[in-house]
Amino acid sequence: MELETNQVGLTLVELVVAMAVMTILLTIAIPSASHLLEGTRTDSARNDLISLMGFARSSAIEHKTLVSLCSLTPEGACELPWGDSLAVFIDRDGDGVRDEQDRVLRVLQFEPANWAHNYRTASRSYFQWNTIGVSNGAPGSVSFCHPDIRENRFAVIVSFAGRIRASRDYNKDGVPERSPGTPVICDARYQQPVTVEPPLVADLTPAPVSVRVPHLSFV
Repeated sequence: MELETNQVGLTLVELVVAMAVMTILLTIAIPSASHLLEGTRTDSARNDLISLMGFARSSAIEHKTLVSLCSLTPEGACELPWGDSLAVFIDRDGDGVRDEQDRVLRVLQFEPANWAHNYRTASRSYFQWNTIGVSNGAPGSVSFCHPDIRENRFAVIVSFAGRIRASRDYNKDGVPERSPGTPVICDARYQQPVTVEPPLVADLTPAPVSVRVPHLSFV
């Protein structure tokens, strides 16, 4: 006696359609996941830098001496642009150079070292705090922009009083700002088109000409 069996499967057309749908879904999902991961790394890098600056400030108060934060050369001098590590060290003479008697208090491996940088530290390559936690002539800010994802950018600002804060998106347009109306701009690659209307010539109105000019921000 023969037993009847029910076999369930996919036809070739159904398999091709399923693979096409899967490919489309992966094409959409992978970039989104990548952007999400990079956004998480950006948040982590910002928080790490703020935490390191806070440690430097509190160390200056605790040790009752000048403390500097920067990226050090092999010879012990602060350098620009910052490299892949940042050091907090006792800087007794305040010259931004780690001398033999100056102790390194903490070192941070800093991921955004290969990002676009913009420094506003009064032409200095370091931040520095004195014995009461006030900026020792080195207030300012430092900005970082992801080389591939324009939305991933941040700035950390140090005030004259030595306080540390991060950039915020004050107007909710997706671009963080150092202060309201001052967006974080790292270099000339990040531009927006501006429409310029030429003057009328012989009663003819030329079409607007679109040019690109860099943002300028002042703090």
